[in-house]
Amino acid sequence: MNRPILPLEDIRVLDLTHFVNGPYATMLLGHMGAEVIKVESPKWGDGMRPGYRRSAEQPIGLAFALMNSNKRSITLNLKSDEGRDIFKRMVQNADVVVENYEAGTMERMGLGYEILHEVNPRIIYANSTGYGQTGPNRNLPAFDPIVQAMTGVMAVTGRPEDPPLKAGAIMADVLGATHLCAGILGAIRQRDRTGEGLIIEISMQEAVLPSMVSHISAYYGMGLRQLREGNRGSGGVVTPANAYPASDGWVVILAADNHRWRKLCLIMERPELGEDSRYAKLSGRSRHRDDIDAIIG
Repeated sequence: MNRPILPLEDIRVLDLTHFVNGPYATMLLGHMGAEVIKVESPKWGDGMRPGYRRSAEQPIGLAFALMNSNKRSITLNLKSDEGRDIFKRMVQNADVVVENYEAGTMERMGLGYEILHEVNPRIIYANSTGYGQTGPNRNLPAFDPIVQAMTGVMAVTGRPEDPPLKAGAIMADVLGATHLCAGILGAIRQRDRTGEGLIIEISMQEAVLPSMVSHISAYYGMGLRQLREGNRGSGGVVTPANAYPASDGWVVILAADNHRWRKLCLIMERPELGEDSRYAKLSGRSRHRDDIDAIIG
């Protein structure tokens, strides 16, 4: 059987990113067939390189290996004239440049979009920052937990009686990376139409905010201000939505609408609850969350 042709096999990506947010986006491009060349500082390298090692003898940690699989690698000092000249020559034969430095860093090195566009008018320049290229927060640091705090994720994670809690997974980095990858794919399609490169700007904050849609909608649509609800449904609107004790551990139950609520009542052999005026509609179940949790649990 012939190997299938991957969709990005004719695309070359220069990857200036570090840690998780950028490297995951470029890893996805590589898995779609793109040739990804990771460019690192000879002095510092990617800060993820030494992390998650069993011992100092290991050259790189597993997290770095996972986020940078299927990539070539080169070191360049972009703060030197020679390094910048080499990079510009690489840009002449590239399709995409991706970076996740703080806003303005590439411009200060003389490698911003306007300069690289002159070198190669077809270049797609993609950057990911914490809070965008403009605005009062443009220069703030943007590691995953900080973005979770800034977007309100921590305010709605955990139990009501406990302090705000970050999500266990690195959701802000990965969501930002997914948006970055999607933006690059859209830019490639646009270039197919116009023949011209363009700039793509993604902020991690913007990428995370859609995950708060239930809480935002509950507040502006229903006047419900929901903060930490433990395992209950986001925004406190959908009920039941929780983790309940079972004979062999725990079970997560979510009845997202009235139809599924009635089916759940049949499974529990409590069909009368499905027609009970207090619980029959979503709004009523939301008001009686404690009662429903007690019935199920």
